[in-house]
Order: sequence, then structure tokens, then C-alpha cells
Amino acid sequence: MAKQFYGIDLGTTYSCIARIDELGKPEVLRNLEGNNTTPSVVFFESADSVVVGSAAKEVAVLYPDRVISTVKRMMGSPDWVTEQHGKEYQAQGISAFILRKLVEDASNNLKLKAGEEIKDVVITCPAYFGLPERMATEQAGTIAGLNVHYIIPEPTAAAIAYSMDESENQTIVVYDLGGGTFDVTVLRVEDKSIDAVCVNGDDRLGGKNWDEKVAQWLAHQFSDETGVSADDLFEDMETWQELLKTAEEAKIRLSVRESVSRTVVHGGNRVAVTLTRETFDELTLPLLERTLSLTQECLEDAAAKNEKYARIDKLLLVGGSTFMPQVKNAVKDKFGFDVSFHEPNEAVAKGAALMALKYAFERESGFSPSGVSQDFLDKKIRNVAAKSFGVVIVDKGELRVNNLIVKNSAVPAKGEKSFGTAEDGQTGVRVRCIENEHTHGPNDPTIDLDLDQQIGEVPLELGRPVHKGYPVVIRFRLREDVMLEVSAKDAKTGREITAEFKSSAILTPEEVEKKKEHHAGITVS
Repeated sequence: MAKQFYGIDLGTTYSCIARIDELGKPEVLRNLEGNNTTPSVVFFESADSVVVGSAAKEVAVLYPDRVISTVKRMMGSPDWVTEQHGKEYQAQGISAFILRKLVEDASNNLKLKAGEEIKDVVITCPAYFGLPERMATEQAGTIAGLNVHYIIPEPTAAAIAYSMDESENQTIVVYDLGGGTFDVTVLRVEDKSIDAVCVNGDDRLGGKNWDEKVAQWLAHQFSDETGVSADDLFEDMETWQELLKTAEEAKIRLSVRESVSRTVVHGGNRVAVTLTRETFDELTLPLLERTLSLTQECLEDAAAKNEKYARIDKLLLVGGSTFMPQVKNAVKDKFGFDVSFHEPNEAVAKGAALMALKYAFERESGFSPSGVSQDFLDKKIRNVAAKSFGVVIVDKGELRVNNLIVKNSAVPAKGEKSFGTAEDGQTGVRVRCIENEHTHGPNDPTIDLDLDQQIGEVPLELGRPVHKGYPVVIRFRLREDVMLEVSAKDAKTGREITAEFKSSAILTPEEVEKKKEHHAGITVS
């Protein structure tokens, strides 16, 4: 049987998996509960068994310490860890359980035989994810036992799915508001290419923030009625989880109703509360305005890049949180674009499946997909850098950052510059890699150093002591999948200097393999 490739939308609140069917059409594969999407929630039932999805979400109130949700927000964070049944898990490990649930359910529904298991995948991530988050996403797939061939930005995946039904050349905006992250991307869609132009976003802004605003309001309503401090409800983990659950349910109901009534229970007291859509919109307006501001910035950056991108033909709403009526209304009122939904819950996974097929066609010898047009297979997909990447240098006695690759540069991108050693007798240099939002280029090293933006370092051995100011050329290469490679050259001898990128935010290959072995012994249901 020919190798099959799949696309996975690894979401903050919901995830799904898709493939290309025999007719060349992308289809989302249902889980064992019969749903197209699976809640990205993990319950540690025992030391050797975890539950993922709806069942895990339902017991969050009962076992708040053993249920993990919105872990995607922790991807690439070096300090985040949870201990469960005597074992420590980073975000990669938690995400691996979600991936396993998606893959195992899809395999069962497809009735795959031995040797036909789902292994080769493309996984999506927010366009605004930086390098550590992307690398952590890739590692999650590896821990889950998958071959991760590509990490694709979610808006690009959505644009790929959208382009399958469009024949006109257009400049579009993908406004992607999910459960935990927000992305906005301007893309140019043509018959021979899909080009990301500019990206912007906030990886700590999503539907969960709306839930928290409503949960806080419910707590204060309860406090006003009973005299119990709202802080008591916030600090009680079971009550807070129940409030979040109630808030999410109310939010969903208010997408089709003008008001909803709910009961808040705490400490033996019960209070009935009615939330109107008008109040909901007022409570969450600052969150919505934040997305509009980021969208405006992205549009301005695109227009500054090339005036032809100043005219937007369509804005696509992607992500489950765009079902809130306030979103479509606000976007249309502010920008006046042709605004439409594009399979908000499934477009990203379908686009990832199409990208997976395209990847296989370009790189797998003998791979011959059926049903998909040659025009699509030949289409160029190009992304941009969501961040700027630079190195720490000493400039007039002060530590500064010198960017070699600038945000919104088309990828693959390269940047290099010659630097001098700081002291006599140095036998090597330590290249400290910084990820930032500044758009200063290689010739303008005026960025103040922020250690929180360091994503890793590369030790470079020169092989001998050299004098102060000895020239070393540092090279950055941002690959098509927006992964960074760092290398250097001895400017005098021309000798290439090889090195390994090291980051506290990601696991070493040895750690990944060890966790992969540990995960294999845990049952996922």
C-alpha cells in the first residue's frame, strides 16, 4: 500500500485530523465519539492510562489537578512542567497524548490494517508562534510516534483549503481566532502560488480569555447576591473550573440567543444569573478590540511592503471563536471588507492535509496522488518570518541585538554578517540567538537586549586562539517551515564552523527519545 500522509490541526481547545480521500478532496476524520473535533484536554486517570477529549473535559471539575487543558499556550516554555503520578511532563508530552488520541481514533475509524498505521503528518501551529514553540510542536509529534514532515502556519493552511474552490487571483486576510491564540495574516492567492505577506497576532489571546471574563463576572454577581467574596470563588479550584465550564456554555448559547440563564453554586449557596448578549459584548470588548488593533497593524505592514496589498478582496473568519456574532460584526464595521466564514473548525486541518499531500508529491520518490489537480501540486506555498532573528553583540561597550533576518521576510530567508571576537586569545565564540519584534536590519544594531527573548545559543569552536577583532561570519537560515539553522565561517581561512543549536526551551534528541519510550507504555483513550 502506498504511504499515506495526514494533516493535523493541533489546537489550543480543539484538535482534528484530516486526509485526502480517493477523489482528491480533503476530509476530516471523526473521533470515536463521532465528532470531527476533539477537545485538547488530557486527564491523567492513572500512572499508565490517560483520557483525552470530551471525557477528560467533563471531569475537569472533579479532578482539577489531574486535568490539563490549553497546553498549547505552554509550548516552547522552558519553565512549564506538570507532575502526574510521580512523572514530570512538559508541554510536548501533554500534546503528544492529544496527537495519539487523534491518530488512534482515525486509525480505528478507517479500519486500518497492520502496516497501514498513520505515521506521516504535517502539523499546524499559529503563524505567530516563534521558533521554540514550533520546535516543541515538532517534538510533540515525535514523542507521539509520528514522522513530522512539516510545521505549517494555521492561516496558510486555511488559505490552501480556501484556494481549492477559488479561481480568481486575490489578496485575502485570514482572521484566525481560536480557543487560545489569535493570528491575522495577509496572503496573496494566485493560480500558481500562495504567498504569505505579513503576519501578526497574540499567542495568549483566544476564546479562553472570553470565558475567563464571563467567569469573573459570574463570580462577582454571586458575590453581590450573597456577600461572599469573589476571591473565594477564584481560589477554589473546583468552583473556578465549574465557572469556566458555565462561562463557555453561556458563550456558545449567546451565539444564537439574546440571553442565557445559569446557576452559580458555591459553599452551599445557589444564585441564578442571567447574562445578555449585550452584557457579554461589553465585558469582552477590550479583547475584541485587541484583535482589531493587531489586524490593523498587519494591514498597514502589508500596504507598506507593497501598495498592491493595500486592496483586500476578502477576509476569512477561521477558528471556533469567530462564531461569536460580535466578531463578524466588528470586523465588517471596522474594515468594510467582504467577510465570510470558511469552515472555521475544519479549514486548518484540511489545508494541512493538502499540504501533506503536496509535500509527499515533491519529496517522496514514486508518490503519485490521485484526484488532485496538477495545478495544485505545482503551486508554490511561501510563508514569512513571524519574528525577527538576531545575535547578541557588544556595541560600544554595551550588549545589543543585531538582527540578521527581519520579521515578515519571505522564507526561506538568509542573513549573514561578519563580527569580530571580543578579546585576545579567544578559541571560540558563543552565538546567542534572539527572537524579537523589531524590524531593524543587519546594518542597524540598535536593539536593546532583552534576555527573555533569547531562544538558544550556538557554541562555535575556532580551533585555535585568535586576536581581538578576529572576523567570524555568522549565518542564519530560516527554512521553508520557518525553522532556524545557524552556522559560521572563519572569515580568514574560509573554514566552515559547524555547531548545534541549543535551547533550554526545547528537549534534546536524547530526552525526546526517552519520553517517546515512556509514552509508548501509556494507554490513551
